[in-house]
Amino acid sequence: MTDGEILSVVIELEKWLGRNTGKALNTALAIEEPGGSSPQWVDLLSHFKVKPVSEEERFRTAKITGMQRGASPEELTDLLAAITKSMRSKIKKLPWPDDNALSLRIDRLRSLTDRLLDENMAAYRKIVFPKKGMFAHAKEAAEKSRNEPGWKASSEAFVNCCRGCGAPRINPSHLDCEYCGEHF
Repeated sequence: MTDGEILSVVIELEKWLGRNTGKALNTALAIEEPGGSSPQWVDLLSHFKVKPVSEEERFRTAKITGMQRGASPEELTDLLAAITKSMRSKIKKLPWPDDNALSLRIDRLRSLTDRLLDENMAAYRKIVFPKKGMFAHAKEAAEKSRNEPGWKASSEAFVNCCRGCGAPRINPSHLDCEYCGEHF
């Protein structure tokens, strides 16, 4: 296979990866019901031989996570993993080119494929899961521990928050917020 032929195949692989990744994300996001499904989504899962999650599991996950819309994150993860696996198989079949620029292009495609799952799932989660403030997890953990049996107040068991920006008071000796300067 000549370098020109290899380049044509690489271009087609890049298009294939972009088209299928975009289709997976767009189809998942087009589902209005949190943890729901659609005929297009089922067809896409079937095309890549991904087993759908049970309806009960999808809705349980949506309820626990507070999803606002979209397909099951587990199904999307499996679908993107199938796309990645297929792409890796296609890249392995490529002969090594003589042209250095073409080999770098193949390396970039390989690197993109390796990052595909993590980067796309992170973007998906940002869209479908509720947005929490910067310190919401700390507040939530403090509230949970407060409701546990045997809880007693201590300086480490609660979060004193700034009235101005909601940031936690990091150092008990600081009387002003380290983020916005508001007095505690």
